[in-house]
Amino acid sequence: SAQLEPPRLERRIPDYLPVAEIDRLLAAPSTDEPLGRRDRAILEVLYASGIRVSELLSLVLSCLAFESGLLHVPIKGGLERLVPIGRQAIAAVEGYLSGARPYLARAHSADVVFVNAHGNGLSRMGVWKIIKDNAPVVNVKVQYASALPEGIKSWTQMGGWQRPKGTIYE
Repeated sequence: SAQLEPPRLERRIPDYLPVAEIDRLLAAPSTDEPLGRRDRAILEVLYASGIRVSELLSLVLSCLAFESGLLHVPIKGGLERLVPIGRQAIAAVEGYLSGARPYLARAHSADVVFVNAHGNGLSRMGVWKIIKDNAPVVNVKVQYASALPEGIKSWTQMGGWQRPKGTIYE
């Protein structure tokens, strides 16, 4: 029995949302309220950039370089990686920063980009709740929070994603 190899586990391709469902999910949050603007910005950034939820939550105001169409995403060792982001996501974040974050942030919020209703930095579960709460509104089934990043990675591979204009990647 020492020479027997364990059976190989089947490797599954991750599930992701089709583009039509992502479009409906992105449009689901109402931008009439501050939390809706925040939610729309979060969904747009996750989809447009393909970053992980943990990376989204680590963003601070100095990470936003919209004039060049980039996010400076902090990674291990005090380093950062540059991630391109599209105009629609930039517009959603700018709308959140100017029209919603001032109402949500508190003195203790520091410069965290995405805050919850109490002014604290948003948690991974908070982002999952945003996705979970908005998905049924537009009849979309989301089983895990990485469905948006997986979707952009797959869509990029299919050639459907275009690099943002005005970036160093043109």
